[in-house]
Amino acid sequence: MSDSARPISLEKRRSDDSVRAQSVVGVDESGNAEDGVFVTVAVRAARSDGVELVRRLVENRLQPFRHKSSSLVRYTDADKADRRRRVRALLADLSHSTVTWAAVLSGLPLDEMAAAAAYAVAAKKAITNGLGQTHLETDTVVLRDGQLVRGEHAQAFPRQLRGHCDVSFERNICPVYLASLEQAERAYPQVTAADYIAGYLREIAAQHGVETAVEQFDYEQPVRFDRSWDNPARSPASVYQLKPIAPIREKRLTSRAIAWLAGEAITATRDPLDRNRYRRLIDTIDDPVVSDYVTELD
Repeated sequence: MSDSARPISLEKRRSDDSVRAQSVVGVDESGNAEDGVFVTVAVRAARSDGVELVRRLVENRLQPFRHKSSSLVRYTDADKADRRRRVRALLADLSHSTVTWAAVLSGLPLDEMAAAAAYAVAAKKAITNGLGQTHLETDTVVLRDGQLVRGEHAQAFPRQLRGHCDVSFERNICPVYLASLEQAERAYPQVTAADYIAGYLREIAAQHGVETAVEQFDYEQPVRFDRSWDNPARSPASVYQLKPIAPIREKRLTSRAIAWLAGEAITATRDPLDRNRYRRLIDTIDDPVVSDYVTELD
């Protein structure tokens, strides 16, 4: 474990309410169009395990903070076969770590409320798969890639998450908060890993069927979507935002890593700062592989 990453700083929109979360569940999806296959994946890691997760991504040449599943193939010399091998190696590494994950697959496109139920179930399973690890039984933020826009459609996931992680769940397991972030798959390693795993499972499901994608694992991380999961709460979960942090001048990739270490989010509304202002954060990384990688990002 590492103490280099601070708790996630969350602020409720249009409110003074704020919380700090010690654990992150990154949620991302692949599909729901074209071939009809839908996959959503949730990856959970405590903040104290974040450096280890970044190291696993770096060692398997998945280039966190720089690339996601689609851009790795589009902008590097890796092809789809390389990506599959690297994600398989990542999954093997995660099976020997404290990082937990879950996936929900469907062979048919899902409507908005059904997809939201899949997100919620994946997030809940990623949490419960870590039961018994006391450092995971703490305030947890479910961080979804993208933005939950205003309006009725934005309520689907917050309602499903509150329906599945209700008051009883929070009392007996852990408090759960919801936040979303644009390009989270390039800023927070839990979402990066979810993005890669979702793409990997979708490839298998599209080529060989959902059952093959589910059954290749000896454990219960991937499951088929079940319509009975539709369980929206009347009152949705509150949506928080990550506390904003100023970027580093002319250091876009390093800024993402700094935001991850700080438990915050880069914002374009603040003037860029000199890198030396964040040097102390980088120096707290106690893993030489991760420290060197972050230092050499830009």
